[in-house]
Amino acid sequence: MYVCLSPDKWKTKTVAKFEPEKYECQSAVGSLVVIGIGLGCLAGVFLLIAFIVYKGRYHIKHRMLLVRSLQPYDRLPDGEDFVYDAFVAHHVDNRLWVINHLLPFLEQQRKLRLCIHERDFLPGNFIADNIVKNIKVSRKVILLFSVDFVNSEWCLFEATTAYNRIIAEGASSVVIIMLEDIRHRPVDNTIRNLLLAITYIEWENDRNGRPEFFRKLLDALQ
Repeated sequence: MYVCLSPDKWKTKTVAKFEPEKYECQSAVGSLVVIGIGLGCLAGVFLLIAFIVYKGRYHIKHRMLLVRSLQPYDRLPDGEDFVYDAFVAHHVDNRLWVINHLLPFLEQQRKLRLCIHERDFLPGNFIADNIVKNIKVSRKVILLFSVDFVNSEWCLFEATTAYNRIIAEGASSVVIIMLEDIRHRPVDNTIRNLLLAITYIEWENDRNGRPEFFRKLLDALQ
């Protein structure tokens, strides 16, 4: 025969005779309800945080990249040559333009050394670190503005890093090539500030205008 061990007033009495009072049941149920509500609220808070992080993941990542781009720009020691004549910041969809127009003129004809991320970035390094490091060791930065460029977080990171260099060294350290007219599009403040700070060079789709384009580009890289 089984007997109760608690509560005190039911000790030694048989289980068969156990009849809990109504308030005791209500108290137990009430405690469970309170615990359930507490756990539900806690779960709701975690779900809300997870939802906010998920919806804002690109914004958070973008902000982290901007913070990294704001690290101080260190000049190379006096007398030390730059590794590259220019760092070329471009969107992947403009890669063929770089291959067909920029590289033949600047590298093959003018014997300049360009940093192109598809070719010159060190494998295994963080992309952001590759960008910052190679911009630091490049004499100039060329920004290829296009619709795809201004909508890319990585391109915006490159533009922000270049803008920080302007603050440190002056506008002559950055060259903007306008592949597509983005002046009347909604763009990030960094892009807008770059357009206000630097006289850009417009790409000529007309072959007759290209000699003048390349002349301006070469002058800007001197």
